[in-house]
Amino acid sequence: MTRLWMPVAGTLLVGVSCGLPMFLYLRGMRLEQMKGTAINKVV
Repeated sequence: MTRLWMPVAGTLLVGVSCGLPMFLYLRGMRLEQMKGTAINKVV
């Protein structure tokens, strides 16, 4: 996980309510990449 610092920073700056969902989102993206599919970005 190349962006592991993002959930850590979110947890330290805002709290668990920001850091945990960000970690789970990034983890889900990584798992989908490993399967060979991609999650559609809703940004």
